[in-house]
Amino acid sequence: MNKRLKKILIILGSLIGIVVVVLSVKRITYINNKYPNPPIVVFKQGEDIQGSNLKIKVVDSDIMDKEVFEKNYAEFDENPDNEQLMNQEMKVMVVKFNVENNGDKISRFVFTNFIAQSGGWSNGWNLEMYRKINDYNENSIEVKPGESKELKLVYCMYKSQFKKSHWNNLESRKFYIIMSSYPVNNRIELSIKR
Repeated sequence: MNKRLKKILIILGSLIGIVVVVLSVKRITYINNKYPNPPIVVFKQGEDIQGSNLKIKVVDSDIMDKEVFEKNYAEFDENPDNEQLMNQEMKVMVVKFNVENNGDKISRFVFTNFIAQSGGWSNGWNLEMYRKINDYNENSIEVKPGESKELKLVYCMYKSQFKKSHWNNLESRKFYIIMSSYPVNNRIELSIKR
């Protein structure tokens, strides 16, 4: 291959690379403009959050060692599917909600997608423990007009999910319950007992 042809191929390859980069940046910009980051609405623990018929509030939140949780609430089942997780150090966060129906018809409080989050860590609530420490067996509860119900959601945190310095200092981190993420990111900032 002569030097001239080699030079032309290098220039042509460079031009194609530049075109691909420009088109990629243009496409990314288009998508980011079409789907912007959702606005974040932060509620505080203890603050009433009014929906169409339901008013909810986080009344308490606490982080404890697995042994303290089992002493105060219920024991974790020894499940072979969870054996690897159950054998490592674990902490448990319990978040207590109050749900009140101030409307004039029966409403359902759906909390299936409530996620606990702190920095890069997030986790859904533990269904097994939810069923053991509440009087409800479903992923949502029915609330009659004028009725108020309390429920506790349990979130498990494992040592392997955090840096050692963060694990030893979990209570000083900010934790949120993410209720929805799009089109509006609704979250509750927890006041963990220290």
